[in-house]
Amino acid sequence: MTWRYLDVPFFDNQGVKIYYEIEGSGPELIMIHGFAASIEANWRMPGWVDALKNENRLVLMDCRGHGQSDKPKDPDQYGKKMEEDIIGLMDHLSMDNANFFGYSMGSRLSLSLLLRVPERFKSVILGGFVLPPPDDEEATRRSRAVVEAFKAESIEQVKNPVGREFRRFAESTGADLDALAGVMMGSNQSTRGPVTE
Repeated sequence: MTWRYLDVPFFDNQGVKIYYEIEGSGPELIMIHGFAASIEANWRMPGWVDALKNENRLVLMDCRGHGQSDKPKDPDQYGKKMEEDIIGLMDHLSMDNANFFGYSMGSRLSLSLLLRVPERFKSVILGGFVLPPPDDEEATRRSRAVVEAFKAESIEQVKNPVGREFRRFAESTGADLDALAGVMMGSNQSTRGPVTE
């Protein structure tokens, strides 16, 4: 049976609503999108959902700060809490374990979860992902540039080319720039220490 489940497309994780969709049939495949993207931008528009739904029960979620999920501004609402959202969704759907497909930020979240709770995984695909070494100063500079780009009043004020491209992409998806700055700062706090403005 192939189906698309949208009756109750949110679950609550400690006051933050997380949007999700389920589509297709077969083994469960949890799909975690990249930074500044969403279910729509990362999985539907490029054709991943259509390509995979006939052989997999796709569990798609908009990570907090993205898509149709809540978008807290506080960096403390991100980092490990984003991983807890994934486990919370699995528990909400009574899933003990599943296959995972992460892209970029979704790969980082999936890998971190795999290391913490390997029993929740059957397999994992890590796409579009580079793991920087600990205390990578260049990665910290890039993160700061992205945060500064999101906090700028307009894209014309953004001089750093990396920050400018992230800002351009985020604007193209209709993302909440303040929430994405929180995502970036919170994620970096949990891996390399705080990234501030």
